[in-house]
Amino acid sequence: MARPLVQSKADVLKNFESFIRLRDSRKPNEVKQYQAYLKSAKVLVVEKVNGQREYAPSRFIGYRNNSIKEHEADVDKDGRTSNGKLERLFGRIYYDENESQRFAIFCKKHGVDKDIDGLSTPVKFIFAGYPPSTEASSIKPRISSSAGSPDDAETLNSMKPLVGPKTPLNQILYGPPGTGKTYHTVARAIAILEGVSDEELAEQYPIEKRAALRQKFEEYQRASRIGFVTFHQAFTYEDFVEGIKPLPPTKGAEEADIEESDTDNDGNINQVGAVQYAVRKGIFRQMCETAASAVPSDEAVSLTRPSFQELYTGFLNLLQERIRSTKGPVIFHTKERYGVQLTAVNTKTGRLTFQYGKGKEIDFASQLNNDGTYSHVDKSKTEKLYHLYSSIDQIKHLKRDIIDKVGGSAKSLQWVVFNELKKFEVALLTQQRDEQQTKPSPRFVLIIDEINRGNVANIFGELITLLEDDKRAGCPEALSITLPYSQEEFSVPANLYLLGTMNTADRSVESLDTALRRRFSFTEMLPNPEILPEDVEGVNLREMLTAINARLEQLLDHDHCIGHALLMRVTTLDSLREAFKRNILPLLQEYFFGDWGKIGLVLGSAFIQPVNKKTNPGGYKLLSFDKYNVGELNEKPVYKLANVLKLEAKAFQDIYA
Repeated sequence: MARPLVQSKADVLKNFESFIRLRDSRKPNEVKQYQAYLKSAKVLVVEKVNGQREYAPSRFIGYRNNSIKEHEADVDKDGRTSNGKLERLFGRIYYDENESQRFAIFCKKHGVDKDIDGLSTPVKFIFAGYPPSTEASSIKPRISSSAGSPDDAETLNSMKPLVGPKTPLNQILYGPPGTGKTYHTVARAIAILEGVSDEELAEQYPIEKRAALRQKFEEYQRASRIGFVTFHQAFTYEDFVEGIKPLPPTKGAEEADIEESDTDNDGNINQVGAVQYAVRKGIFRQMCETAASAVPSDEAVSLTRPSFQELYTGFLNLLQERIRSTKGPVIFHTKERYGVQLTAVNTKTGRLTFQYGKGKEIDFASQLNNDGTYSHVDKSKTEKLYHLYSSIDQIKHLKRDIIDKVGGSAKSLQWVVFNELKKFEVALLTQQRDEQQTKPSPRFVLIIDEINRGNVANIFGELITLLEDDKRAGCPEALSITLPYSQEEFSVPANLYLLGTMNTADRSVESLDTALRRRFSFTEMLPNPEILPEDVEGVNLREMLTAINARLEQLLDHDHCIGHALLMRVTTLDSLREAFKRNILPLLQEYFFGDWGKIGLVLGSAFIQPVNKKTNPGGYKLLSFDKYNVGELNEKPVYKLANVLKLEAKAFQDIYA
């Protein structure tokens, strides 16, 4: 009889309590069993138990009222079954590099000898009590019919970790007219907000459910999670970010949403005559402020800074583990970028021993190396530095700021130890902050339609650098600037995504700023004839569009094609004629600048007809003038468009026949 699976959060917590009792047991064999389970686990459940972040193998947690006795006795236990149940309760399995690092620290804390970085297949997580990080990748298992191993489900794919790409913060959909760029932004924006792939969203909302998808998009817009703007030639920085705008004289400060910086010392609005002026926020600044307000602030998280003794003890344990587990020498770098090797850690006295080359590079990995110098850094010196400086950046001059203030020698080594200690402290506080934040920051999307039609260098201005991933607020290399009008500090939050569209047939494509190109990820949207019908009153729309685009690539280039969207509403021969008259022919005229003869090379003689000048009523011959050869010029062919509304099906069939 199959063992029952967990049915609720309470069942999961009960199993966690059973698993933790192994760790807290006074019986060495039970503690070893706990460590062995964690070491062999490939999918971990992440849960909050008594206010602490805990990990347990999904195969142990997935069965109801589990115990060591039952777990060991069940030779038929199947990780795929238990994982499937846990996914239905808590969502999909994730690969999360940030969580992997937290789990590595957890393992070391509890004596589990697990080399996280050395695994051929990374560990993965089911998040029960905590959310995945924003960089986490959802994993959709690929289960083959031949898979029958009783191990965890992830072993089915041990040859490759199923890790999806991180969603780019800045991306542009580009392609020829009619390829569905603006249409597709609806689905792409929702996929970004909900943290799923385009394929997963398409499964949930097939084309027949487009109305429901559109309704969800509008709900996100009303909730200010999605913003929309179209660039054009007259669009400026003042429209996009902020600018001084005139106000009607009757409007007061409250009606106009005027900031404090727009008033004088007495609280009056700055005026010139009867005209009032105010700094008005553009859509980009509004979206940035809305997204930033949704990010949990540091003040909202109560961080407990460890004492120096606690910090240094953890630091020594980490260094000792690195010496034990690292294959090869453990190397750090001095302020002058010379390498030094950590050779010994004394956990009793706190002394660290290094080998270095006294101003020269030495090969620490060579067994023949005997010319290095050994020196020590004592705990007392590091403690003095820790209380003197809050940041490594405060140490400008090694002798003056280290030796003269704390004494001793080996100033470069003291700098190395203090630098590594501060890194360790930041990692601990970051982990503490992550553990206390139970909800991820919601995402926001700003859609910029026709992004290449505006002067992007002028519109983004000095903000172009702030768009980079690592320059966003809260990131390691975060930057902020002072806005020119309001004089306020401004940064771009990491939870705001920019989604642009770009028409490659537009002549303004080449003017797209190079700096902007480097900061955006590009997704090409190509014509897709396969979604068109094969028979509309005898006309195969798929073949017709394929033939037209093949000729356009021959005459022009890849960017000047025709998208499938121009034919999506064609269901009858009459609607096909209308599509040609209103959409396709005007576009071809623009492509060839009125050279209708080339349009004939694409569509055929039924669409473009030569004008017979001799029989054409009202036709006029050229007059004689100076040295021009009027005879030759009179022979130049002239073409006109046929009345496409009167064409028969054969004219359209001949395009691809």
